[in-house]
Amino acid sequence: MVSLYWAVPYIAALIVMKVLPRTVNRTFLLFAALAMIGVPPFNGFISKLMLSMGALDAGKPGFVFLLILSSLMNGIYYLPIIISAFFGVEKEKRIWAPPFTELKISMWMPIVLLALACLVFGLFPVNLPFQWAERAAKFLLGVGN
Repeated sequence: MVSLYWAVPYIAALIVMKVLPRTVNRTFLLFAALAMIGVPPFNGFISKLMLSMGALDAGKPGFVFLLILSSLMNGIYYLPIIISAFFGVEKEKRIWAPPFTELKISMWMPIVLLALACLVFGLFPVNLPFQWAERAAKFLLGVGN
């Protein structure tokens, strides 16, 4: 039952990649997958780096191993979907649309703003949301002032 629970969304994602028209821009899938895997400079890397440094400071290197293992498992899960999205069709049938040609501004502007926010918060982790999260973690864990 557990393996079926894991396999159904994975198979559904692969089917969706095969069924989507080739004119749909799929670059957002690539960026989301790379962030989830934890590739620098995406925000997934920064969060895993901070968690790893905290685990090492606390003397728990086993958690670092689990974070590395989760990145490996994310790569195994997401990379076949990305490969299917970009290379799932024969070369003569590929039709790539220029970015944002079919979307209204109300559809692509939130995506662009979210991507920019992820990039800024990933590259510059010393910012207000990061400081709030750090204060909340210290308060909840009872560390510091």
